[in-house]
Amino acid sequence: MKAQSRKIDFDPSLWPSYEEELSCIETHSIFYKVSVDCDSIGLESPKLDLMVNDSVISLSAEGLSIVLADRAFKPEEHLLEYETLKSDVRVLYKIDSLVYYGSYDIDTPATKLVDLTCVIHNRKIAIPKAAYSDLYDPLLRDSFGAKFQMVGIYRSLDRERLYLKLNSISSGYEVIFIIDGFKYIGRVLWPGI
Repeated sequence: MKAQSRKIDFDPSLWPSYEEELSCIETHSIFYKVSVDCDSIGLESPKLDLMVNDSVISLSAEGLSIVLADRAFKPEEHLLEYETLKSDVRVLYKIDSLVYYGSYDIDTPATKLVDLTCVIHNRKIAIPKAAYSDLYDPLLRDSFGAKFQMVGIYRSLDRERLYLKLNSISSGYEVIFIIDGFKYIGRVLWPGI
């Protein structure tokens, strides 16, 4: 399995328009806070209200609502494909014929991201399931298993663009979803290995 420095899942001609804001988000930690002061990097992070139940984390603020849901991963319900590395170590490479992004230090993932919903001013943003169906073990819980604020949400200062940043456990990946206006543009993903 070869590491990629960055995987851009949208029209590459759009990259220059997002590159500066994305580079700021890359270096801005999301851990232990959802709402942080981002003015110095040309973004803002809205003050978010957090609601949690067993499998869903819901964040809302100022006309914005984001819902993330994960579910326990059941290996027997999926097609698992492995690859053998040079060191004769066998690692999970694909799940259901899609390249697997998640925690690579375990045999199979513990959880799978099953829903990502975004509503801006009562308009639901269509985020296709394909945008997150290959993401496993999202970092939504603390080490004690409780839901925790491990999601970064950033807005451009002109409030035209929204960025949603997620990490996986054990540095498996970092992903930023981009919404411009009321349209989902795509994602930028940094695999961890």
